[in-house]
Amino acid sequence: MTTPGPGGPFPAGRWKAAAEFRTVLATSADDTNLHLTGAPGTGRSTLLNWLFRLSDQEPSAGSGSGPVFHAALGARGRGADGLAAALGEQLGYDVATPGELLSVLAVDPRPVCLAVSELDESDPVGTRTSARVLTELLVPLAALPRVRLVTEGSREWLGLLPPGRVIDLDLPFWTDWDAFESFVQALCESAAEVLAPPEAARAVRGGGASAAAFVRSVAEAAFPNFLLAQVLVLALLGPTAPLAADTRPLPTDLDRAVELLVERWSRTAPAVADALYGLALAGPYGFDADSWRLGTRAATGRRLPPDGPEEVLEQAFCLVKAEEAEGPEGPEGFAGTSYRLRHPAIAEALLTARGPGAEQRARTALTYGLAGAVPVGADGTGALRPNWPELPPAQLSQLLRQAAAAQRLAPLLPDPGLLLQADLDTLRAAADGSVEPAAVALRPVLELMHPGSRPQAAQLQVAAARQGLSALAGATGRAFPGLAFRAGEQAGTVRPAAQDDTLLLEQGRLRVLAPGAAGPVTAWELSDPPCLAAKAADLDGEAAVLVATGGPLLQIRSREEGRPLRPAVALPEAATAVELLLGGPGAAVLCAAGDLLWVTRLRDAAVPARLRLGRNITAITASVVDGEHVVDVTMGDDTVRLVVDPRALSTAGAFRGEQS
Repeated sequence: MTTPGPGGPFPAGRWKAAAEFRTVLATSADDTNLHLTGAPGTGRSTLLNWLFRLSDQEPSAGSGSGPVFHAALGARGRGADGLAAALGEQLGYDVATPGELLSVLAVDPRPVCLAVSELDESDPVGTRTSARVLTELLVPLAALPRVRLVTEGSREWLGLLPPGRVIDLDLPFWTDWDAFESFVQALCESAAEVLAPPEAARAVRGGGASAAAFVRSVAEAAFPNFLLAQVLVLALLGPTAPLAADTRPLPTDLDRAVELLVERWSRTAPAVADALYGLALAGPYGFDADSWRLGTRAATGRRLPPDGPEEVLEQAFCLVKAEEAEGPEGPEGFAGTSYRLRHPAIAEALLTARGPGAEQRARTALTYGLAGAVPVGADGTGALRPNWPELPPAQLSQLLRQAAAAQRLAPLLPDPGLLLQADLDTLRAAADGSVEPAAVALRPVLELMHPGSRPQAAQLQVAAARQGLSALAGATGRAFPGLAFRAGEQAGTVRPAAQDDTLLLEQGRLRVLAPGAAGPVTAWELSDPPCLAAKAADLDGEAAVLVATGGPLLQIRSREEGRPLRPAVALPEAATAVELLLGGPGAAVLCAAGDLLWVTRLRDAAVPARLRLGRNITAITASVVDGEHVVDVTMGDDTVRLVVDPRALSTAGAFRGEQS
């Protein structure tokens, strides 16, 4: 609700806080941090989100041009990595982790103002604050000399956040009483229109002294907490016994108000109370209707009625939010409507009210329910396997989050089909949120996987082999037998390939030597464009030199006289190491740059296979061992042996260009 105030409409009664906020941003030093806090429900995110909108409308304080905030967003469900990537995107950087964002901002000379709201919902698995968001991202960000941090969150985290100006919305000074009372009045009128009309609702609708006294009693108990006022109104005006039948004083804290709400609804509208308990398990992303039914059954042992969502939306109209998907699939892969509680504090209060251990039991039951909903089909051997591609993306993500929160993630992790079908960011967040040994062991594997346009079985198999998870590597190979790369036996100590005796490559200049009477002499040289890597090879019966140049291009020249043997091939990256992988009609070249390894087919410049290994590659050596084409990839003191399937590299038209 909005109420007119000084300077125009603004969420009820917060003009002083907004003015102070903007004054601090306009007059204090560029590195002065600002923290907005208060009890859950006091309207912290509403205030900061209103200021977010000003970011696109007003100039920044110091420069006279540009936005108030250089990056402004909510942290809900993002986790540390997701929040770092989103902040980087708004700032024009392509980063994926807190460390990468810190690195680029540390060398950026421009002052930056970052605003982050919804810290209380930043955990991508549950409904709580992610400690990693604070310790690995926000605190180090605020320590940078040119970064100003604006945050919104619970008071309990102020001790971890860097010093700065604090606006505590629990202090009555920041909220206008008359505007707050008007908010409660309008809320009561809305509730009286929507909810069943017991005596109290009729009294509110009728106006007069009794209605004014009722509104004032709720406002006095709730002030200055808007969410508390909403819960009290629902508890007192919903389908319950009349207010006069209960002489207890009104609760003045949110947990007690939620207890009162559930106590009354459990008597007269038990389906609504059950549904709220089930929805409390959803977390920041919410449930689709099917998951909500499973959650209700897991939390209460009872089913959500067929018209349950509609009844809840009607009775708990100010606590539950329904979001329609945009397009075929909306956020998080929802294909229809998603439902979630409007505030995480309601979920916390509901789960706490169930007693010790109830949340863990409910999440475990929900995990099993979600897993049981996975379609099953026969594989090539006739054995029944989960058919992960048929599971809606939202339910698969929800399964991973609930399994992590219940510490039941380990049974899912040996299945490569699930790991490759799941959203990689969700999978990483789930592994980070679990303390199970299997999840901890999988974390470095997931870090080595690179998001692409399709599931990358080779990435998973090689990363698992590198981290010693041989069972997972083997399962991936059995599930995806047509991989271009697969991990072979460890090569042991492999000497990095030495520079060919006939090639000299220094500072972008390639010299090719030939025998002379007094020793080797320069047969020909190449320096334009600069040469990055070179390798002598035999191709189609001719002595050739593979030359990776800027452009990036791959040239194939005669070793004796330097004439081109084939047209230059465009590479997806500027290669720093090259190796002839296969000869004859199926000729392909293995290239490396940084931690990336890929194959380029010479006939059409297609890239049928690529891997990201997580560490810079220092040498690659191709050979044939026992009839198999193997590649030893050296990364410092570590060497990995990969087996390459020529059939997967010669498929016509496979995976062109950057696609992986």
